[in-house]
Amino acid sequence: MLAAAEIKEEKRIVRRATPPRSAARTPKKPRTLFPGASQGSRVLLSRLAEAIVLQSIEDLWNDSLKGESLSFFSDGRFASCAKAAGMSSAEQCKLLGIIAGAGRFTE
Repeated sequence: MLAAAEIKEEKRIVRRATPPRSAARTPKKPRTLFPGASQGSRVLLSRLAEAIVLQSIEDLWNDSLKGESLSFFSDGRFASCAKAAGMSSAEQCKLLGIIAGAGRFTE
């Protein structure tokens, strides 16, 4: 069994060996979907992408536009717009589940 003085010495050595928490973490650079755009432009592009998704959902209930809307959801354009609108993958899956549950993904 170690003596109290030896334990204190070991703790001091361990403390010196581990870097401070602030040095261990490097700040992450925020990822932006529109790297060259200003903050205001990014907000406007995000709102536009959200509007496109909402309009495509609305078009699922219009028989003349349903085919085009179905292709929007199936060919990757939905994923791009949803990402630009700030939706997470879980939110995208949830939305697609709601729409599928409403029976709108059938011709």
